[in-house]
Amino acid sequence: MKHYVLQKGVYVYERYLDNKNILVFMNGTSNDVEINLDRYAESIKNRQSGKDVISGRTVSLDNTLKLSPKEILILE
Repeated sequence: MKHYVLQKGVYVYERYLDNKNILVFMNGTSNDVEINLDRYAESIKNRQSGKDVISGRTVSLDNTLKLSPKEILILE
């Protein structure tokens, strides 16, 4: 498990086992937040997108990520 320091009220951690990993983004604020994904490059690796486990939607992992208030995003 790898934890990242809060950025703009967003807590991020990675869970990994063997060759699989899951990234969890949690917006703890009451506002929309846009975060820069450069600081998570070690966890994102070469992936261009991730699949949200909850909704099934594909999320771009290019440069920034927008989160709604109190949103939790679990990407595989």
